[in-house]
Amino acid sequence: MKIEDLFIGPLGRAQIGAMKFANGMVQAEAILEIFARVEALDKLLENEKLEEIEREIAVQLKEELYNSVIAITEGAIVENGKTTKEKVF
Repeated sequence: MKIEDLFIGPLGRAQIGAMKFANGMVQAEAILEIFARVEALDKLLENEKLEEIEREIAVQLKEELYNSVIAITEGAIVENGKTTKEKVF
């Protein structure tokens, strides 16, 4: 059974629309926070005194953050490189 089947009529459709909107707002906020962290990592990587291991870690973190954005926009949860859950709506 799909979640849409639980809501009946125009009020049910309005509730589903409201839930999708709220979900979208949460996703947008998460993506903005991720990009703020990517910017912080970019500033860190500009530092020429950064040790090589620190640089490698920062690059790996950026890659993980970008993967998180992709997972959020696709609506799936990725754990250990595998998709574990599909979109709710």
